[in-house]
Amino acid sequence: MNVPNSESFVHAYTRACESRQTSFQSHLLSPALQTLKHLLVDSDRIKREEDWDPLIKGIKANRDLQRISIISDIGQTDPEVKVESKASTSKLIQSGSRSVNHQSPARVRALRLPAVALLSRISCFLASALRDCLQGSYALTVLELSGINLSEKEMKMISVGLFGSKSLRELSLARSHIGDEGLRVISRGIKLARGIHCGRITQEPSCTTPSSTVGDNTS
Repeated sequence: MNVPNSESFVHAYTRACESRQTSFQSHLLSPALQTLKHLLVDSDRIKREEDWDPLIKGIKANRDLQRISIISDIGQTDPEVKVESKASTSKLIQSGSRSVNHQSPARVRALRLPAVALLSRISCFLASALRDCLQGSYALTVLELSGINLSEKEMKMISVGLFGSKSLRELSLARSHIGDEGLRVISRGIKLARGIHCGRITQEPSCTTPSSTVGDNTS
């Protein structure tokens, strides 16, 4: 679906849902979105890949959001459980109707994960949309990705967006698995960004660099 280069998130999101004939995620259209232009995404509630597509299109096209928060309390606990195949995810979800007593421990863990934690391509499309939003928006001041697993490639896309951002002031990647290389990439991006004065990156213990906070970056 082709979306305009510049429109509100709500308009872009509803158009994408109608085009794909998928249901609105009602928790996304919160009072905070309407009054504060704050998009709060509980990614653990979005289980299906097809429900991510309109959201990603809305983020990519919007130019009115002032804050984007995408959070997960589940995905951040299993950084290794990602698959590339939609069919593999469908089989996992379909098998969820059986008693967990008949599932392997790995399958039970996977069934509890949101789609963004299972499918690498969703996080890739999300990173691409955030890059375009960062580069095109004059309104976005805060970006929070909490508990989201992101690869080095995805961190590079977000870093490009940071460099091109005209308005971002704060970035948080708290509890997100980004790896050592991802940490180096995003740290460089924050330092090169024009306006960020607060960058917060908190890694899980599995990473050799436990935490990093990038402070004032204003010139």
